Amino acid sequence: MGFMDKVRQATEAATDMSAMAADKVNELLDEYKNAMDVLGRFGFAVGKFEVEMGPLPHVSTSIDGSIDAIDEARVKQTIAAQHEHGLLVAILNSLLTAKGISERVNLKYRGVTANVTIGIPPHISIGSH
Repeated sequence: MGFMDKVRQATEAATDMSAMAADKVNELLDEYKNAMDVLGRFGFAVGKFEVEMGPLPHVSTSIDGSIDAIDEARVKQTIAAQHEHGLLVAILNSLLTAKGISERVNLKYRGVTANVTIGIPPHISIGSH
């Protein structure tokens, strides 16, 4: 196998990987839409939404709301009812953790932001303001 054949093979592999990543991001975007419908019921809304294209495309978004809107019993009930929606469950669990930490250390902040990266791999971080 010559050098050009190896280059062509590597290019095809990268193209296949990019297509698989795009498919996964599209699947996660469908989950994100469902998550936002549910999170909207808790008073959360999209703060920012950015798309980055490349070999591994991803979407960065923030979801803003209030610590006070996180009713633990209601959130746990939603998690149980929506357990098959992995992204939603991950966001809700992150928000529960943020509320627990906020109460434990007696933060005066009432706002909370979930920063979500929809990509390979997905990522969630939480901040207070």
